Amino acid sequence: MTPINNRDQATYGTTTPQGYNLTNGDPVGGSGGYDGNGIRLGNAGGIFIERAYIEWNKFEKIGVRVGKFFTPLGLWNQDHGSPILTSIRLPFTVTNPLSLAASPPLWNTGGQIFGKFFLGDDVAFDYIAFVGNGQCNDCDRVDDDRNKAFGGFGNFKINNVFKSADLDIGGSGYNGDRTIVDYYPYRRVNAPIDLQAVAVSREQQIAAAIQNSSLQTTNNSNAFYYDRTQTSYFRKQNDVFGAGHVKLSVRDLPLDGTFVLQAEGWRQFTVNYPHKWDTGRTATNSTPNVENLKLIKPENYTVNCYYVQFEYRFFGKYSPYFRYDDLSNNMVTVNSGKFFIAETFGFNWKIDPKVVFKAETSLIRGATPAGIGGAIRLFAISLSVAF
Repeated sequence: MTPINNRDQATYGTTTPQGYNLTNGDPVGGSGGYDGNGIRLGNAGGIFIERAYIEWNKFEKIGVRVGKFFTPLGLWNQDHGSPILTSIRLPFTVTNPLSLAASPPLWNTGGQIFGKFFLGDDVAFDYIAFVGNGQCNDCDRVDDDRNKAFGGFGNFKINNVFKSADLDIGGSGYNGDRTIVDYYPYRRVNAPIDLQAVAVSREQQIAAAIQNSSLQTTNNSNAFYYDRTQTSYFRKQNDVFGAGHVKLSVRDLPLDGTFVLQAEGWRQFTVNYPHKWDTGRTATNSTPNVENLKLIKPENYTVNCYYVQFEYRFFGKYSPYFRYDDLSNNMVTVNSGKFFIAETFGFNWKIDPKVVFKAETSLIRGATPAGIGGAIRLFAISLSVAF
């Protein structure tokens, strides 16, 4: 299938990033999650290159980077690496289970300008500006379309904002175009099997057609089927993200402790450019009529996402933490009005400066405007090694 983005192939918001349906009313359970690469835990192992670039940084105020780099949106792509990232399951600001409105890609291939300015003894400003290939069908290997992206990141780091406390505060932005292959127009064919019984709703039919079969019944007539071998339904989309973040670290607490409060949020503004739809196909005329292709009015929607995370590090090696995630939208598509929330508890043990054992559990809930929803409890353990 053609992935909706280059990190999460869950389809059309009916599933969480772990692949569990939370909006059909059936409570489900299991174990799973994502590692720091955004790859599903439990998949076959392998070597994954996250960054590969050439960098020139002779001057502290300005540097140049060309190659594959993390998209500079928010804190998680700045404080990166398994021993560094607090949790095993990444927050919704990164994974975004509403995959139809996917977050920007974790990585971009292109160019960056970056630097640091000091504004007194205790204040520093870091910035990044980039232009990259954005989201495409196979971004890790080839830039196969004309869609591009640009954006920037800025952060003020204030040391000793009050006694034994440091503050990071800033924002970032992203603007990118992408082309999505999602619906497959139908034609009249003889069904090899009756798929209507296993795909009741239009949303489920679309997902099943993409994932499981080239032919799938529509909800209009038992005689109609999606046929991905004949033609496809494309749409152009423009995504604009505005994000903000804050991180407060308080040192010299009991048990040689450090308290860390971290929060991020973004708002996505999306416009779906006109769709092409073959209105010439009817129950009595299944032959495509190119002359009847029409443009549908563009759709506009927003998605809001944020998390708040608390962590207490003591004796230099132990770190219990809690995070609350929230994601909602006002779409007028198959994902309309869905929301996801998650509550995550975990514990990290730094066995060595470069070896960290992690244990974590998350309760993820999802629902539709009608109140239909479900919940899942996830468990994960990890041993992170840096070298």
